[in-house]
Amino acid sequence: EARTHNAWEDREVPETLLRALYDLMKWAPTSANGQPGRYLFLTSPEAKERLRPFLIESNVEKTMTAPVVCLVGYDLEFYEHLPTQFPHTDAKSWFEGNDALIEETAMRLVWANNAVETVQPSSTSASLRVPNMLTSPSW
Repeated sequence: EARTHNAWEDREVPETLLRALYDLMKWAPTSANGQPGRYLFLTSPEAKERLRPFLIESNVEKTMTAPVVCLVGYDLEFYEHLPTQFPHTDAKSWFEGNDALIEETAMRLVWANNAVETVQPSSTSASLRVPNMLTSPSW
């Protein structure tokens, strides 16, 4: 059964632990070794404040007080790296020019390989495109 945490210990999470966590997540098995997952760890109050406008009210307090928030996104250009990551066949050609397949594959591989809870934005809330945020210099 899924459980949502609502309270945290009052201590920092060391950067070494976050790096170790990332080192485990980045090697999750993916189709054709596509590795589309992108992870952004927010540790400062300022970084978490930039996330606030995209949170539903019931998640604001627990997000702001969490020692770390990890945004999990996906790279829609993951297939550009396939010649290196999956060199024994032309896997890049499977995706070129097929935006629907690219997005479906990237999203499926990331969510299937990471234990994350997802919330679909309502039609009245602001849309949050994590891949754009991960490449944005403001983040």
